[in-house]
Amino acid sequence: MTTSMDIQPGPAGRTAVRYQAQAGYRSLMITVCLLLVIFGIGVALGIGSGPPLFVFLALWAIVIVWYVYWSLLRVAYDLELDGPIIRWRAPLRSGTVNLSELAELRPSNVALNVETFRLATGASLMVLIRRNFQPFADILEATRPELPVRLRLNICPGPRWASRKQLGK
Repeated sequence: MTTSMDIQPGPAGRTAVRYQAQAGYRSLMITVCLLLVIFGIGVALGIGSGPPLFVFLALWAIVIVWYVYWSLLRVAYDLELDGPIIRWRAPLRSGTVNLSELAELRPSNVALNVETFRLATGASLMVLIRRNFQPFADILEATRPELPVRLRLNICPGPRWASRKQLGK
């Protein structure tokens, strides 16, 4: 699983910091959604007709809508901190958040590998996190020391969980 954490010079001497949970995440999620649709069509053709078909189609449509909402629209996989702005990207949606609007970072109640960025407005930005999220969170915390940052420790472990490659061995 490929992850990245890049620090690049930004415009006007600012430093842009980018966190990407997984390379190819957008393509992967779109492919999974298409496979769910194809699987549903295959099962529907095998069921035939009548009430079982309608029940299956209704339930499968709910599954697909739920999955599309969460995996393609709701959970961001790519963040870029450029000065006071955080740019985020989900597979089919993107946006910006001013760093001063962040109220807290906390583990999500929805999934173990999702961090919730709660905004002062009450809205939330959900971010897919991997082991390389810790440095990005540290930079956010250094930029805004008053920002409450709580990370799920089993997803962002300390150095004892680092691979030999990461440790240079």
